[in-house]
Amino acid sequence: MINLQDRNYLIIINPKSGKGTAVGKSAEIDKYLGENGINFEIKQTAKRGDAEDFAKNAVKQGFTHVISVGGDGTSSEIVNSLVKHDADIAFSVIPSGSGNDFPRALGIPYDFNLALRNIVAGREIGVDIGKFRDRYFINGLGIGLDGAVAKRFKYLKVLGAFPGYLIGAVIEAVKFNGFKAKLSSGDKVYESSFILLGASNGPTQGGIRLAPGASVSDNLLDIHLIENMNFIKRLLTLSRALKADHVGREGVNILKLENAELTVYESIPGHMDGEIFVLEEGVYSIALLRNRLRVLVPE
Repeated sequence: MINLQDRNYLIIINPKSGKGTAVGKSAEIDKYLGENGINFEIKQTAKRGDAEDFAKNAVKQGFTHVISVGGDGTSSEIVNSLVKHDADIAFSVIPSGSGNDFPRALGIPYDFNLALRNIVAGREIGVDIGKFRDRYFINGLGIGLDGAVAKRFKYLKVLGAFPGYLIGAVIEAVKFNGFKAKLSSGDKVYESSFILLGASNGPTQGGIRLAPGASVSDNLLDIHLIENMNFIKRLLTLSRALKADHVGREGVNILKLENAELTVYESIPGHMDGEIFVLEEGVYSIALLRNRLRVLVPE
């Protein structure tokens, strides 16, 4: 039987997530954990990088659990710190951000009260994570149009998570230029002009089921490669992706792999878990770390 008094939680709240609603949940979290006899501390981020620093200190301070109250960006920061410091700490999420693809992949409810209950009553499972360059991603890596959409979404998320992402995708379907790249894994080599290339740990990115067969616990990444195509075919592929009907269509490949090598020949926009970056010309590895993260999920 689990003794809740042996647990020690660090709750990391991003006060900007959920249009500022996350910070208002602090009192309810305080009350619920207190009623369950759990030792805890609540910290709020003020800038990017704070969540990662808080999680780093949690390792030294003896916390048994770290809980993210925010979106995928906040969760990704925390997990990067836990993995880099080889922390034996369980993780979970109370979703409240604009991007909640990772809790969706885990079956964690968006309802605040149900998600709060899960961080106490949930069961613990092992979850895969991905690695690209020197960073880890919990849900997805996108290079090309996906990265451009993530950048544009920063200015459209006031419209809501899914509408903002969808409008950004339509705009970039018109504007984005294709790029040449090569992806190889063992004897498989794919070299072409692409509009989008990346890796999915969970089935959705921006709420769109980009890799509908992906699972955070199948020990594989779903590598998606969408070749360059004209504007009409781009919109058709996007409309099919909304229904998860794009897989296997002309110009769309999804490969289940544990490791791959990516070669790009120019600067390309990208994102990991919604956090944007620019990928410079070079050769990069994409890798899966099996069962690397302990997560509380609903029974």
